[in-house]
Amino acid sequence: MKIIICINVMMSLFSCDQSDETEVDLIGNEGNPRFNLEFDRSDGADLDLYVKTPNGVMMYFANPSYEGGKVDVDCLCGDCPDGPNENIYWKEGTAPTGKYEYWVEYYDSCGNIHKPTDFTLRVTQNGKLLSLQNGKIRKGISEKFVHTQKKP
Repeated sequence: MKIIICINVMMSLFSCDQSDETEVDLIGNEGNPRFNLEFDRSDGADLDLYVKTPNGVMMYFANPSYEGGKVDVDCLCGDCPDGPNENIYWKEGTAPTGKYEYWVEYYDSCGNIHKPTDFTLRVTQNGKLLSLQNGKIRKGISEKFVHTQKKP
């Protein structure tokens, strides 16, 4: 059994990058790249996934399609048919190359008290885990993370 403990305090975020997990079963379409957010909804929170493309365009629930990328899973306060998940992906060979920034926003407490909410952010490439970030957020946005997409 392997136990990894990593704490980084920043704007009410505790973060840990652990890349030992190699294959994951996530909600939403697979892609290259794929950005996936899973979070704890026991306190009723609505977290949102944001991805800023190399061309500076932000993809999220209000801008769900750009440059071949798509938001295909979006969890809302009262509507999370796939559970507390969000997913943004590009089909193989369609993603612009360059630097992507991605982060989590605590969007709404959904009528509850703002409580810290656990989340897991993953970046995958056709099912292979490239990056894993675990955190906790109570308000605002998380730390921003970077993924560099190379030519196929």
